[in-house]
Amino acid sequence: MKHKTKPSAQKQREKPETPRANTPASDTPPALWLLLGILLFATLIAYLPTTLLNGFTNWDDLEYVVENPLLSLSWENLPQILTRPVACNIHPVTMFSLGIDDAFGGNKNAFPYHATSLFLHCLNTVLVFFFARRVTRGSWLAGFVAALFFGIHPMHVESVAWVAARKDVLYTAFFFLGLLAYFRFLDTRRWGWYALAFGLAVLSCFSKPAAVVFPLVMLLIDFVERRSLWNWMVWLEKLPFLVLSLWVGKFTLDAQAQAMHAYQYSSFENLVIGMYGFMQYFIKAFWWGDMSAFYPYPKNRADLPQSFYAYVPMFLVLVSATIWSLRRTRMVAFGIGFYAVTVALVLKVVAVGGAILAERYTYVPYVGLFLVVGWLISRLPAGDWRRRTAMVVVGVFALLCIWKTRQQTALWKDTVTLFTETIKHYPSANIVYVNRAIEYQNRKQYEIALRDLDMADSIEPNHEGTIKARGFLLFEMKKYARALEDFKWLQRIYPDEPKRLLMEGGSLVHLQRHEEAIAVYDRLLKKDSLNAQGLNDRASAHFFIKKYPEAIADYTKALQYEKQKRGDCFKNRAASYLMTAQYSKAITDVDSALIYLPKEGTLFYYRSAAENKLGQKEAARSDALQAQGMGYALPPGYLEGIK
Repeated sequence: MKHKTKPSAQKQREKPETPRANTPASDTPPALWLLLGILLFATLIAYLPTTLLNGFTNWDDLEYVVENPLLSLSWENLPQILTRPVACNIHPVTMFSLGIDDAFGGNKNAFPYHATSLFLHCLNTVLVFFFARRVTRGSWLAGFVAALFFGIHPMHVESVAWVAARKDVLYTAFFFLGLLAYFRFLDTRRWGWYALAFGLAVLSCFSKPAAVVFPLVMLLIDFVERRSLWNWMVWLEKLPFLVLSLWVGKFTLDAQAQAMHAYQYSSFENLVIGMYGFMQYFIKAFWWGDMSAFYPYPKNRADLPQSFYAYVPMFLVLVSATIWSLRRTRMVAFGIGFYAVTVALVLKVVAVGGAILAERYTYVPYVGLFLVVGWLISRLPAGDWRRRTAMVVVGVFALLCIWKTRQQTALWKDTVTLFTETIKHYPSANIVYVNRAIEYQNRKQYEIALRDLDMADSIEPNHEGTIKARGFLLFEMKKYARALEDFKWLQRIYPDEPKRLLMEGGSLVHLQRHEEAIAVYDRLLKKDSLNAQGLNDRASAHFFIKKYPEAIADYTKALQYEKQKRGDCFKNRAASYLMTAQYSKAITDVDSALIYLPKEGTLFYYRSAAENKLGQKEAARSDALQAQGMGYALPPGYLEGIK
């Protein structure tokens, strides 16, 4: 009698994981549209209407939108859109996306930007459903759980409610569309799907460089689909994607070089920081604890806190458990691997920026974790008490997520609201006080702004960002002597920064130190000879010390480039012409200035004085009366002197 050979354990593990046979009727998936409707309804409940009513913040929104000239979409702007870094990243697709919103809302109305981001988040929620369902070979429950918590998790609020985080929701849309196209390629072996996947990967990388992990996720898909990783064709398929990732990575590293910090940590300590971040993000997926727009590095940057080392064994246990799970399934390893691959680039093993954690970094990685949760629940028999209990837990957790997400979206109302809450969690983070102070300055609440900046300086003395912001504030408050102290201190760090030099020169002018001011403007114009503001201000300094020809030369050159203050330039040059007895030129400049400043009484007086010197008495008297009628105080006896 022949005995059948029992398959080895290894071969048993290599069998594809198929859905259970004879699925009970009670486990039949609901209609697709019903599932998608529930997902979108839950997501919108979490975000509406607060998100659409929020404004901009000064947390990168100024650089991305409010003060970004690239948003004016044109052929002339195209080369800069494609190559110019914004906030240390090159992401032209994101700039195009924001530029479209700019066409509807400009840089004052935040509604179009928030509406687009929320739409993209809803789209991503649907894409996550189809992605998770395909990975788990048709499990609607796994897809639903993964997409539900993707859509409503409070850690994702930063990516959706923050205008400057548009790159997150945009790159994610192309990322998952590309992965779904790759699945279609694997199912059909049609190269059109492969080309589509590559094109979508390009768009994803050009939306946010974090998409460079796309080929690694493709390999994870090959792994869970049980394709042999020893097959050279599997690797050859990834070659174009790897080249793309390396190319984008190089440009990104070059652009971010200025944002990298050399904190005094050893290589091992940096590795510990990476494990800390990995586990912190993992834990916050299931309980977020205190949330903040900013998570600063430890205050003592020379010695890593001992508490960080506790995350090392936690990390090793998770890795061991993931490897052990391979004895029964590849799905857990895929989910944890997806999380690890997509979060790896933001674990601060190399410090970029001033934050050790950022909630937006979880936007894509959490898909892997919640996919595992959904898949584990789907493996429980329908009708089993364990499955019912698990679904109750899912429901309760979903309600908690929606409640917390609504709270978090309200915090992004404006800069003061956002950073006031952040200070509650991290009262020793100086940069938060600086950003709030800048907003108070914009609101003309100068004393409150100054208190914030002084607090920031007491937390971290002589931080260049604090000193710079305080100098600009003090200048606006007309406290020129104190402002000058800050500008002088900044000279060693920013010796040739135009704005600092302009305000240093302006402070000196207001303190009647005109010769020193001219020397400062000379340094500015040596670096930037076309700086219209610098030319105008140096001309004013020349005027005060009666160097009228030099003043006229600077005003004349400034008028070639000045677009915002042409009226002032013409007015001031007219005064200089008066002082040098060039009366006809003075009248011409007054006429030009009145185009921009039609209600400026001073101009009518200048023209009257010039006309009087030229013997045009009637015109001089008429202009003098016009100046007086506009509130200009004529010199005593001036009208009587016009005869």
